[in-house]
Amino acid sequence: ELTMVLDNVKTRFSTTLKVEERNGKIYLSADTIKLETQMDKVHTDMTNLFNGDKTLSESMLQVMNDNWRLLSDDLTPIINEALGNKVKELLKKFFKDVPYDDYFLAD
Repeated sequence: ELTMVLDNVKTRFSTTLKVEERNGKIYLSADTIKLETQMDKVHTDMTNLFNGDKTLSESMLQVMNDNWRLLSDDLTPIINEALGNKVKELLKKFFKDVPYDDYFLAD
């Protein structure tokens, strides 16, 4: 079992939108998505490491937690890709069904 706690995560995302016309209405679609994620600390805890050898497990966890920045550097691109794909999927669903003119209410 793996537990990771990411402290003070900040993610900035930007997207490039395309304009599409369908059935006489204007729709948007997310063309590209870029995410930048930062975090202040990563704390890792795992169980059943090294067939339950407590000494080896504690040593490994200590090394991982002392070197959290290296772990973060490896995790950040994976997190960015996963979040980016999810955001793009959500935007795609929204933009597919809602015409641009419906985003704003008339006074």
